[in-house]
Amino acid sequence: MVYARPFEWFVLACILASTLMLCLETPTRPETDPFNDVLYAADIAFTSVFAAEMIMKVRTINTTSCRMYALNYLVLRSRQQSNRPTTTYPMHSNTGYRYR
Repeated sequence: MVYARPFEWFVLACILASTLMLCLETPTRPETDPFNDVLYAADIAFTSVFAAEMIMKVRTINTTSCRMYALNYLVLRSRQQSNRPTTTYPMHSNTGYRYR
């Protein structure tokens, strides 16, 4: 469902509407203006939609494949580290550390 075209369009429409609502907020508007309540309610609604989207997308990810991606990343990083030529320079006279 989360990769369905209508769902993606709905989320995109929510992003655009949320951006429009953010553009309508101004610091010069008095706090007692009822439009601030509308903006606040819209902010809560959009945040709820975005949180629900995130939860649905995270739940659809196969955890086994995530572990495999993490394992592949670690294997590639370790190969990069082991294949990198290391050069040791003479010890600096003040420190005693060797530089790579």
